Amino acid sequence: MPPQTEAETVAIIDKLHKLIREVPLEYLGDVEKAATDLFRHRREDEAEQVEEGGAGGTCASPAKRRKKDGGKAKRSGLEDLKALQAYLREKVPVEAVMPSESLHYNPTGDFADHTAANTVSVDSFLWDEADVDELCDAGKLSRNFCLDCGSRNTKPLNFVSHSLSIPELNFLFTKALPA
Repeated sequence: MPPQTEAETVAIIDKLHKLIREVPLEYLGDVEKAATDLFRHRREDEAEQVEEGGAGGTCASPAKRRKKDGGKAKRSGLEDLKALQAYLREKVPVEAVMPSESLHYNPTGDFADHTAANTVSVDSFLWDEADVDELCDAGKLSRNFCLDCGSRNTKPLNFVSHSLSIPELNFLFTKALPA
């Protein structure tokens, strides 16, 4: 659901800033290059829209831009995010927690019952819910943990993410942020 207030938009932007600050140093260069390429392509697309629409005119549709390029389609922002997602999936572990990182659990508030034993970190940018289902089916992630080791007394794990999902990022860059 799109943010309704400026405060909700600011909260989404703060979440994105936190995500960027949490990138492990060994991957910062790769992420910076990918993000720079992504934004460069977006700026080029926007510049072409303005050129075709003229001052005060309407911007050219994606179909018109493809025709101008001889039918060769340029990647949209969503396609750029998907490409960045695929690239990063190859670079980080499934849990997206690097050996240089450690997770800390807040003993108060909404997440007071989350501990290392009952919580798994899954990066929402890298893995959506369908991907998590596939990872669980393939045995790479588990949905449950044993309350009494070796018994059938199990309970579902808590799933948390430290990042925005692709639909959230797409909304942020296409609707929430000023042009």
